[in-house]
Parts: sequence; structure tokens; C-alpha cells
Amino acid sequence: MKKRFLTALLFLSYFTLLRAQSPTPTPKPQALNKQIYHVWVDGPIKQRRYLWEVTDSTITLGTNARRPEIGKQVYRVEEIKWIKFRHAHAIGRGILLGGGIALTTGILAGVAQGNDTPKPETICVFCTAEEKSKLNALLLTPVGMVIGGAVGGRKIKVPIDGSRATLARQKKDFATYLRYK
Repeated sequence: MKKRFLTALLFLSYFTLLRAQSPTPTPKPQALNKQIYHVWVDGPIKQRRYLWEVTDSTITLGTNARRPEIGKQVYRVEEIKWIKFRHAHAIGRGILLGGGIALTTGILAGVAQGNDTPKPETICVFCTAEEKSKLNALLLTPVGMVIGGAVGGRKIKVPIDGSRATLARQKKDFATYLRYK
């Protein structure tokens, strides 16, 4: 056991030494940003795209989120009035979160109301806490889904107005939305 440990330690130190002495380090390829944002540009074409590059005078958009060479379009700053950004899965995530929060709230509200004691002079339709929680969940979940979808569908609008100075001021903020880090 001790012999295997020493052999493994020897190989590890040997490869570490070789790596430290390599004369030319290999450059890392540019990594894709894990967050995908859809981009809308008020320019010649108003379609959903992906932001690939921002320079002082141009913005490069593509139709493919993984490969920049597919559907590549370069817009001059003078052609752009505004740019809108939204996370790629924001609407679906908003619907799921809104529905889940509403469902949980409905169930907890029904349980918190407790059981009703039936009175002879009234007709009690939903008397148990379980039935109340089911009804509350059934009524609140669609409302929460609609509200979550509306919140998730919100776009961030950045005005450019065809100005290079405005683009230069906004350029560092665009790093979040670029496909390459």
C-alpha cells in the first residue's frame, strides 16, 4: 500500500513538473456564456437573435445560440434605435415559479383556515381543511401562472438612438448578454 502511494506521488510530481516547464502555454478557447439571452433590435430587421459581439461602431447578432457563423448579421450603430434583452427561458421559469408559489399558498391557506363546524341553519359546502386547500390551490394556481409569465416576459430595453457615444457607455453592460465570456 505504501509502495503504491509513493509511486502515485512520484508520477503526480513528475507530470506537475513537466506542465510547469512547458515553454508555450496553449491558449484556452473562448467559452460560451452559460446564460442565453434573446436580443431584439429596432433596426432593419426586428427578429429575435443572439448577441455575439459589440464594437464601437457595430453590433453582431446571430440566429444560432451555439455557432456564431450561422445567420450572422452585423448592424451599424446608426441603424439601431434600441436593443431589448430577455433571458431565454424567463417566461417558462416565471410560469413555473408563479404557479408553484400560488399552489403552495393555496394549500397553506386552506390548511390554516381549518375545518368548519357545520351549523344547522346554513349549508356548508366545503367543511374540511383538505377540501378548502384543494379549492384554494385550484383557484390560485392559474392566477399565479399568469402573473409569473408576465413578470418573466419582461424585457430590458436599452436605448441606443443611433449614437456611438451611447453605445460606448452601454458597452460594458452588454458583456452580460454576450454569448462569449
